Amino acid sequence: MSNIPKSVEKRIIHLRNSYDTHLDVLRQILEADGGRIFGVDQIVTGVINRSLSLIDGFTTMVEKQNVLCANALLRLQVDSIIRFYACWLVADPHSLLLPLLEDKPLYKIKSKDGKSLSDVYLRTEASKLYPWINSVYEKTSGFIHLSMPHILAPFAESDYSSRSFIVSVGKPGLGRPWREKEMIESVEAFIEATNCILHLAISWLVTKNKEAAKRKENES
Repeated sequence: MSNIPKSVEKRIIHLRNSYDTHLDVLRQILEADGGRIFGVDQIVTGVINRSLSLIDGFTTMVEKQNVLCANALLRLQVDSIIRFYACWLVADPHSLLLPLLEDKPLYKIKSKDGKSLSDVYLRTEASKLYPWINSVYEKTSGFIHLSMPHILAPFAESDYSSRSFIVSVGKPGLGRPWREKEMIESVEAFIEATNCILHLAISWLVTKNKEAAKRKENES
C-alpha cells in the first residue's frame, strides 16, 4: 500500500473487505423465490457490479493520492444510490429496467406521485432516507465538471507577494496536498454510500422474499 496515513489505510481495507458482502447479498437475491429473475434483480446485479468496480478504482486512486479521480468516483457511487432508489418511487419497479437498458432519461418517467424522475427529485427523495446525500452530491459534482478543484489542483505552492507559484501537472499527489482530514472525509463518504447501496439491495431481497411468500400463500 502506498504512503498514505494509517487512518486512511484502515478505511481502505474496510472498503475492500466489503467485496464478499456484495457478492453474498447478490447471491441471496438471485436465489430468492426459487431463482425467479425480475427486472429489479437485473438492476441490482448491475448496481452491485458497478459498486465493486468503483470500490476498486476509488481505493486505488486514494492510495495514489489522486484526489480528482477519487472524488469523481465517489460521485458515481452516490449516483448509483439515487438511481437505484427510483425503484421505490414508481408503481412498477421492474418497468425501470427497459429505460435503463435503452439509456432513456429517467426524467421522462413519472413517480407514483406523478413527479418526473429528475436527478433533483431522486436526490431529494433519497435524502429523506439518507440525509447526507445532498451535501456529498453537491461537493463531489465539482469533480465531475471542470471547476475549481481541477483549476487549483496543479498549484502546489504559491507566493502572492512575488507573484510566483509552482505548478505540478500530470503527477497526482504532487500538486496541492490532499490533507489527511480531507482523505478521511472522502473515504468515509464512500463507505457510507456503499453501505446505502447494500441497504437498498437487502431491502429488495426482503421485498422479494415477502412477495414470494404471498404468492405461495395465494396459490395454496
